[in-house]
Amino acid sequence: MWSPYCPGRLLIDCPTRQADALRTEIGRRVAAGQSADDVMRWIRLNYGDEAIARPSGHDTVLIWSFPVALFAVGTAVLALLLRRWTRQRAR
Repeated sequence: MWSPYCPGRLLIDCPTRQADALRTEIGRRVAAGQSADDVMRWIRLNYGDEAIARPSGHDTVLIWSFPVALFAVGTAVLALLLRRWTRQRAR
């Protein structure tokens, strides 16, 4: 979770008393048996979607598909270039 008290920092890295209180509240909720989804819903309700540091499931697919596609295209281009170079040397 991004800290609502230290812009640009994760909650765990924020040294303020408010951040400490929020970490304690999250820990209390987990200790009381609330599921991770319930705690995430509570965070979203109170601090908004922008407080969540990890992307949603849909965003995760988009984030991981780009480097995989880039790797596949790069590998195909490299294979074509190697094939072309070896043919030219054979001639």
